[in-house]
Amino acid sequence: RYTLHKRSRLFTVEGYITFENDSATFFERNTHEHWKVANLGEIQELKKWYRKLARRKYEGVYMRALAYSIQQDITRDSLDYLVVKKAFSIGQDPEVK
Repeated sequence: RYTLHKRSRLFTVEGYITFENDSATFFERNTHEHWKVANLGEIQELKKWYRKLARRKYEGVYMRALAYSIQQDITRDSLDYLVVKKAFSIGQDPEVK
């Protein structure tokens, strides 16, 4: 499915993951970036946690994780995807009381 052209170094992300049908998106709250999440890494484990923790459909669930980005080439247009390698915490946002 993916033709890997470039993989970034590992970095820490902190924000909100949302699953919509078969796809996932991530909002990084420190940089305010929106990422599409690739169906690689710990995505299956994250889906299980999301189903347990999300109260409403399309609700963002807090996550802090180790990740990297990949670049997929689709006929001259390249798309960047986030790959979650290891989730450190998922669920309650520590800054929201």
